[in-house]
Amino acid sequence: MCLILTIKQLSDMYKKLIPCFYAWANDLIGTIFFRLLRKSFISQNSIYSCVMLSAMCVYFSSCNTNNQSNNTNLSDSASVGKLGDNSSGLQMSNFSIPESLKNVSVGEIRAEIITRSEYLDKSDSIKRALLPDTIKPRRNPLFDSISNYDLVATYQMKLQERKVIYGRDNRHNVTYGKNNIQNSDDISEPVIQNQAHMVAALIPSSQLLKKQDGTYRLKILGSYSSYFQLCSTERFFNEPVCASCTGFAITQNLIATAGHCLDSTDFYKYYFVFDLNLDNIRSFVVNGIPDSLVYQPIDLLVRHEDSADYSVIKTNKPIPNYRIAKISDSDVNEDSHFYVLGYPCGLPLKYTDESSLRFNNSNDYFVLDCDTYGGNSGSPVFDAVTNEVEGILVRGNNDFKIPIGQNCNSSIVCGQHDCRGEDATKISFLKKYIDAN
Repeated sequence: MCLILTIKQLSDMYKKLIPCFYAWANDLIGTIFFRLLRKSFISQNSIYSCVMLSAMCVYFSSCNTNNQSNNTNLSDSASVGKLGDNSSGLQMSNFSIPESLKNVSVGEIRAEIITRSEYLDKSDSIKRALLPDTIKPRRNPLFDSISNYDLVATYQMKLQERKVIYGRDNRHNVTYGKNNIQNSDDISEPVIQNQAHMVAALIPSSQLLKKQDGTYRLKILGSYSSYFQLCSTERFFNEPVCASCTGFAITQNLIATAGHCLDSTDFYKYYFVFDLNLDNIRSFVVNGIPDSLVYQPIDLLVRHEDSADYSVIKTNKPIPNYRIAKISDSDVNEDSHFYVLGYPCGLPLKYTDESSLRFNNSNDYFVLDCDTYGGNSGSPVFDAVTNEVEGILVRGNNDFKIPIGQNCNSSIVCGQHDCRGEDATKISFLKKYIDAN
């Protein structure tokens, strides 16, 4: 009779059990329940076991929806595609980023979320999920004290520094060779092709696995549409997402990116990968990424994350000359126009042009109106006439909004001269590192 009652209770509580699991796992009472339950099984005392199972069901039944807002259910909402919007149910109006996460990159936080959600996906039973030593797998001790809620809420807040479209959406795919053109948006101009070889995607090492043949297997994080919960009208809807930031070569052993993309504790956990355009990614998923395109950071020479946001990283092997960007020796002009190459939202390499200067009264950065997003951080900003790098894209307007009456994200569209603009750190900060090499 007790066993039948327990089964019925478990069945009735099933829908509450999963949302409450993480709250229970961190709770002292929950821990005591589990240990006593395990002890009862070891002692083979069936009556005692039944009583403990019933007590555990009662405990679960007391869990309400408040636990969901305070302990985010990663089995549902932390498949990262559901994190970048305001529909996940997080109450963030009074949320402050924990001190230990303020200088942690978005890419590293995202990788930790993926690790936790993947563990839940692989859990084939409640019993396995409740194993005390693997309740919350960690890929970095930095996150040991961080709850699921704080992790996801921090990720969402850091997404607020994302970018926007100004006027017409000028983003284009970059292809190598005219035979690969798939639609009118694809760009195959020789100048852009040459410049594109200088731009690398920043990818967490957890997404690259070196195979026995020396190539790297690339892990795609998902489609653009699912990753950011996009409305069906968004461009590049079904393209893959894989990068966290952008970088570009400035000497034979140095790559520059935005300072907030990496820090001194995790820079070695990333790779810079060149030539990740759409066609190549499709090939790499099947055949692997050649080792010649993958560069590992071995030293962080400098990092700033303020109004002048930049970092310079030394690589593990020489970079060919054709990949090294030409750096401007002068400041931007009022009538300057620009284009940007990078990995917006982690998409395959994109090119955006028709950008003009808005503001240049700071010694640290200038402001332009380019169609860039999160993931473009670290992108080189090229002068449209000289093809020299004038700046490093680092911050800008929010990327997305949820249209009224819909439950999906849509790109924010501003007039060409409206909204706040996009900030680029002046390239002059890199000159001493270039001259020293």
